[in-house]
Amino acid sequence: EQRRQAVQALGRGKFDADVERALKLVTRHLSDEDQHVRRSALEALVRLALPPPPHEDMTPEDASAAAVARHKAQESEVMQDLLQQVMLRLAEDEDWGVRRV
Repeated sequence: EQRRQAVQALGRGKFDADVERALKLVTRHLSDEDQHVRRSALEALVRLALPPPPHEDMTPEDASAAAVARHKAQESEVMQDLLQQVMLRLAEDEDWGVRRV
């Protein structure tokens, strides 16, 4: 439970760690024995790797900028490498919930 909470906190930016370091820390937990930790690691990876999507509280200019930043992040080489790592590690995970995430 403590590992899961720590991974979630990293994913939510609750620590002053740089994103690259946080991604490396979270990626290590993709092989954790506890499926809840693995699920939390997946969620944290998405939060860390992608800027937040545009939302209705944003001005049109900010929403447009957020959409562009998110698209660039999704298409980046770093994201593609990360996705490949995740897919290779988790495609055959024994937990259906982990595979589903």
